[in-house]
Amino acid sequence: MLRLHLLGPLEVGRTDRIDGGDVLAQPKRFALLAYLAVSAGLYQRRDTLLALLWPELDEFAARRALRQTLHQLRRALGDDVFVTRGDDEVMVDREAVWCDIVALREAVQGERFDEAIALYRGQLLEGFHVSNVGEGFDTWLERERAHAAALALRALDAVVARHEREGRAAEAALVAVRATELSPFDEPRLRRAVNALESSGDRGGALRLGDAFVARLATELEARPSAETRALMDRLRLSNTRTPGARTVVPATETPAAALPPTVATITEEPAPAPQPSAGDAAPRASRPSRWSRPSWRTMLVVAAALIAVGTFALRAWPHARVAGRERVLVTQFENRTGDSTLDPLGDMEADWLARGIVATQFVDVVDPRALFARGRARNGDPANPQELARRTGAAYVITGSYYRSADSVVFFAGIIDADGRVMRSVGPLAFQSSRAVDGVEAIRTRVMASLASIIDPHARGRFDIQESPPPYDAYQAYIAAFDAFWLSQFKKSESLFVVAASRDSTFDAASIGLATAAANVRDCEVVDSVSRAMTTRIKRLSDVDRLDVRIAVARCHGRNDEMFRLVMLRSQSLSASSQWQLSAAAAADWANRPGDALSILERINPAVDLDWLPQADHFAYWDALTGAYHMLGRHDVELEVANRSHVAGLDGQLCRGRALAGLGRGAEAVSLIDSTFTLPSEPGLSTGMLPTTDGRPEYSGSAAWVALWVARELSVHGDSVSGTAVARRAVTWIDALPREDRDAYEMRAFRAQFLEQAGAFGAAKHEVQRLINDDTANVDYRGLMAGLAAESGDSAQADRLDAWLASLPPARALWAASFYRARLASLRGRPADAVAFVHETLEKGAWPFWLHIDLALHRLATRADYIALTKPRS
Repeated sequence: MLRLHLLGPLEVGRTDRIDGGDVLAQPKRFALLAYLAVSAGLYQRRDTLLALLWPELDEFAARRALRQTLHQLRRALGDDVFVTRGDDEVMVDREAVWCDIVALREAVQGERFDEAIALYRGQLLEGFHVSNVGEGFDTWLERERAHAAALALRALDAVVARHEREGRAAEAALVAVRATELSPFDEPRLRRAVNALESSGDRGGALRLGDAFVARLATELEARPSAETRALMDRLRLSNTRTPGARTVVPATETPAAALPPTVATITEEPAPAPQPSAGDAAPRASRPSRWSRPSWRTMLVVAAALIAVGTFALRAWPHARVAGRERVLVTQFENRTGDSTLDPLGDMEADWLARGIVATQFVDVVDPRALFARGRARNGDPANPQELARRTGAAYVITGSYYRSADSVVFFAGIIDADGRVMRSVGPLAFQSSRAVDGVEAIRTRVMASLASIIDPHARGRFDIQESPPPYDAYQAYIAAFDAFWLSQFKKSESLFVVAASRDSTFDAASIGLATAAANVRDCEVVDSVSRAMTTRIKRLSDVDRLDVRIAVARCHGRNDEMFRLVMLRSQSLSASSQWQLSAAAAADWANRPGDALSILERINPAVDLDWLPQADHFAYWDALTGAYHMLGRHDVELEVANRSHVAGLDGQLCRGRALAGLGRGAEAVSLIDSTFTLPSEPGLSTGMLPTTDGRPEYSGSAAWVALWVARELSVHGDSVSGTAVARRAVTWIDALPREDRDAYEMRAFRAQFLEQAGAFGAAKHEVQRLINDDTANVDYRGLMAGLAAESGDSAQADRLDAWLASLPPARALWAASFYRARLASLRGRPADAVAFVHETLEKGAWPFWLHIDLALHRLATRADYIALTKPRS
């Protein structure tokens, strides 16, 4: 009998010892075998198999490929594996093949739950990839993975319940903890596991499990647990202080030997409905501190370079040339007046769907409706005045709307007003059954676009007829939530939500493209490449811009900065010349070390009007990009003038001004500026971005240390090492005076180590970095820093070991960081030719040019012609 293990590690073998392992080396063969095995006992039509596995071939070639694949599988596995019926149907023989996922289904159906738990060793086809298959195969695989995970959870829940009935508290706790690993965002299961651990006497383990869940929720979903969960944790914490001797049974920080790994269920959790966050969270459109919603300045560049910074999801446009002198239209969020907060996403959906349709006409420019301030809300969270919105964004017309409930229906209204507040057209009321509210979204769009056409150009009304149906509401709900998360630089959360949206509608191309772009920003290249492959099967229905979006995400993820810049410029030429596309192109130019190109793009933008849709009121993304371009071109006098003119406040403004002062050689003023920076508060929404691969951890929030390190390095590379060292020493003193909790955060320890290094205190710096390595042994940055410190302190043996470790890292893990740290190490050890070679490799892998510009070890190469040729700005 053939035995197939498809859950977890893949295995193929026969009980009669005929080895079938070679099949694993042929992905298309194994995909066919797995598909038939999962549906064992059911005949599958050959036409279905052709569409799933050979969509790129014509029917004759595909049928021949299927025949050959079946023939090769029979030769490898035995003639008894497959059964055919006529010429058109084939299946796996249940009597000849044992498959673990089939056995899992049968075990759960037969309530043999312990057997089911043992069978589920991991995700279905874990780590398996096959190229050139139809999107139906990917959809099938996602569905079956989710079904298998659900079966395993059902078995786990049943075993927990049995142990609880039998009073076996420790066993119930063990299995309940495993269930939380399989469903890591499921609060009821989390509470059950916490209670089970407490019942077993392990309050410490219960607290650790709950605290880990809270941290995971905050890190990956930027959310807080429910009031019920918080109350449970508070009670446990109070009880734990009264019973300090609680014993530990199942440490939450350790994975049980047979623990179930996360599966697709991890990322297909229902998104928190955009409407009402839990108590204590900032509501999506409520008043926030001005810095809370700000992405980091560095991340903002990444976002723009990856083309989604400004509404690529929302504004899917046809690739026609822009018509000069067109009117600009702003679509505000539709107001939810139903009293039902679960319908909040309907307003987002309507605004987004309208904008998509209007942009596709290419008759008007559309202000991005997904931006925080362009949603029809003022900065305090109240509805904004449409005339004020029009004035701020340069829009000639504003589309507004609302919807309310009447019995079991949702009723929509919409209106078009001009910049003077005059109502030009009204649409509605239009009533639709609550269960079919999406029909109302399309009906409103159709009528609003017809009304807009009658205002702008009645003779071109046919251009405003867009034949396209919106995705299902639940798919769009996840899509909207994903877009919001992306705007707040929550890329992993955004990625997960885009997966949800795409899985709920396989034709929702915007969700798939959104997934690729979100994944590109965290260098999740496996996901990006997977989307790219899937899109090749949909190529005929994609616009040129859609295709460019995917190609840009691939180039961004794999560090091909020149290609990314070329593609972004192509995309900006295909779309309107409005500022959102210009800002994206400027950021791509920055990453490709083309500050002159970035400058020429940015100087055409009027931030007061063109960028007033940005979430930051001071438009820092624009001013940072502009001053950065001047800085890289060596025009520091203009850089400082622009920095002062920008009126950017807080840490952002200090960075822009301090960088310029360093470039001008005004060290005393730069040191004084940093002294004032130490008096400013931290900005929790602002990531530091001072290490290549560590940025993004939850504890990395903007602080004065970030600005101080940047300016200290700029001072030194511009020839004022005395002032640079003075800033570094002041920063160490400032960090040492922080409260212990702040001082011991990873962020501050990493900063302190780098300040100590610049101050020449190599021994103390090594001690600090060693503490970091002890806490995170696989961190590339920490070991890279230690390699440089080993060289500077004369420890050649340690430097050699760390250099070998960096050289052994796979590219997917180290990105360009390994080459960067090896370049630093070679420079510090007096091997300039090797250092230049590693710099070349670093740039080839997509390093941001600013990283090389401010690195003190690489600055030793600044007079070499080969280094200058590699790093000087290009045009």
